[in-house]
Amino acid sequence: AASGRAALLEVVKFEKRWHTTERVDETTAAWCDPDLAQAVVDDLVKLFEAQRGPVVITRLRPREKPHFTQERRAWFAKLFMRQGELFRSAMVQGGVPADLVIVKTAFETEASPEGKLYIDFDAAGINAVYRRKCDRDLKVIRGIESRGNVR
Repeated sequence: AASGRAALLEVVKFEKRWHTTERVDETTAAWCDPDLAQAVVDDLVKLFEAQRGPVVITRLRPREKPHFTQERRAWFAKLFMRQGELFRSAMVQGGVPADLVIVKTAFETEASPEGKLYIDFDAAGINAVYRRKCDRDLKVIRGIESRGNVR
């Protein structure tokens, strides 16, 4: 995690969901092994505490096949987003501020990790968040000063 990207050494698997001509499951997300998932999330929360700043959870999904319908493409996008949101929810329950955790999906590549998941910690990002807050605060202060009643 010194690079800012946490490499999950344990593969956290999700319960299978199907989208076939015979069966279309709901796009709900659940872990196969909730205890393992919680142990991984606990470690991710500790990493956040060491590198406080924005966290980006990227859930990787399979490349779309040419024969996929638009409905099937949307179904996969929704399923994988919900799986990433399951991690986000667990991290927020562990104490990570919700506004610092972003979930997104991307297509997997040959170099993708086995668990098809990236967790990126941006320790430098907290500086950008802090700078934006300071800029907003300064605008408010200048607005108050411009009224001429206080300085």
